[in-house]
Amino acid sequence: MMRATAMTLTGLAVVGFALSACGFGLGTSGDDGGGEAAATGSTESTESSVVESSASSSVVESTGETPGDADTTSSSEPSEPADPAEIDVITETAERFISMTIAEQFGAPLEPSCPDVPSTAAGTTFSCTAATPDGEIVELDATIDEGDNLNVVTTNVVLARFLPDLERVGAQVLADAGAVALTIDCGTESLVLDERQEIVCPATETDGTVASVTYLIEDTRTGDFEIRVN
Repeated sequence: MMRATAMTLTGLAVVGFALSACGFGLGTSGDDGGGEAAATGSTESTESSVVESSASSSVVESTGETPGDADTTSSSEPSEPADPAEIDVITETAERFISMTIAEQFGAPLEPSCPDVPSTAAGTTFSCTAATPDGEIVELDATIDEGDNLNVVTTNVVLARFLPDLERVGAQVLADAGAVALTIDCGTESLVLDERQEIVCPATETDGTVASVTYLIEDTRTGDFEIRVN
């Protein structure tokens, strides 16, 4: 199995900021694998352990956030029990933001649910889900940060806008690893990853032979992936 490492994509996930978790409404939002060959991909720059090559591409513009910005932990400081009314406000704000802004980025209606908001304190994290019209489940992480801002990010979605870059980078990484040249087509709609965090895309060799590739998306927020020819 031939391996290479590529660092190219700057994130595949939906990232949004719903300002005013205290109920003043939504604020701004940001776009926050015949023979087997395997490769790994990440974000930012390209390095190869198999061949000497380099490439880079900018996929996300305008988040203003680093890949780890959504990763916060719950505050360990003691706090007063949360007011149920404030919990309801945060729940409703998160669900409204998902059903409006994130659904628009995703490209289809989403039916959100944020059933367990444990606290209103800064640093609190909680999980949400959102059902697509096809019955797929989008998973999201939410964090209340300083200033009562609510940070919501999908964890199992690849947006349609990033698919052309994912196709191009995957084909290049495989070529650098010694695989047959392929044209990869992952479609034109946002994709919800399966439980293995994988997507399978048709691919065509230069002689017209039809194949497929599997992407293992290790982290949608950084764009890290592995790819193999099926």
